[in-house]
Amino acid sequence: MKGLSPLLLLLPLASCWTLEPQRDQDLPYRTGTLEHYDDGALESARLVEPTEIEGYPCRGWISFHPNGRIEACDLARDTEVVGHLLPEGTRLFLEPDGTLHDVFLGRDTVLEGIPCNGGGKIMAGFHPDGRLRYAFLARDTVIQGVPCEASVLTEVRFHPDGQLAGCKLSRAFELDGVPLRRGQVIELDREGRLERRE
Repeated sequence: MKGLSPLLLLLPLASCWTLEPQRDQDLPYRTGTLEHYDDGALESARLVEPTEIEGYPCRGWISFHPNGRIEACDLARDTEVVGHLLPEGTRLFLEPDGTLHDVFLGRDTVLEGIPCNGGGKIMAGFHPDGRLRYAFLARDTVIQGVPCEASVLTEVRFHPDGQLAGCKLSRAFELDGVPLRRGQVIELDREGRLERRE
């Protein structure tokens, strides 16, 4: 190997990067990227270009449940989904019945008045009716009178009716006559009463 040009060493790798010629029968998916379940149903593939599927403007890689419904895809543009305006680049995770379950937000986004962290693999989740179930805050925020801390390790959580269910405190605070310290993780019942603290 001594004395060989680095470019010559890369030639065998370059041949691995060659894409198969696109076949019309594979459209809208990139030839060579299609994976199937044992029964032949499409499991995942890469889209050739942004394409609307099940009403979602999808781009890049898409995966499907065994029943053929979308399991996960990236939004090709800002899109309203179950009443939330989700930004381009958001990855949707859907249940087999099409219900939105979780997302990786494409950028920081306000959902139901909550500033949610985005732009990376930081998730937000939803109750079956589309209401926010949990999120990681983009900044410290007072939610229903409770000072909640922005953290990539501790999420804010909500009951199905939108009542705050838990968060990490951004400052010392008193609730139900109980003094709480900054950094404590608390859980609240559906009436907003202190249920648990760590």
